[in-house]
Amino acid sequence: MRSFFRELRRRQIPKAIGAYGLVAWLFTQIGTATFPVMRLPDWTTGALVILLVLAFPVALFMAWTHDDRVREIDVICDRLKKTSPRQQEYGQTQADDHRQNK
Repeated sequence: MRSFFRELRRRQIPKAIGAYGLVAWLFTQIGTATFPVMRLPDWTTGALVILLVLAFPVALFMAWTHDDRVREIDVICDRLKKTSPRQQEYGQTQADDHRQNK
């Protein structure tokens, strides 16, 4: 269980939960202040809260997978930065080679 919480902290899930809570609270405050002015039905505030509650697991999933996506992008960038022996001989990178082919 301790490793699970360590992984949560490493992936910055508590920060995502706090940010989501703050934004959800802000949306709820804006909704309760503006919905009556816009003459929306009374149930729209409740619908907003239900929508925010249902979107919470999606936001947690996105926060959890964000770390993996960043790593994948770093690996792809590292692969692109590597050059072949021919390119090292001429001092070209793959990006330069790509620009010349256009």
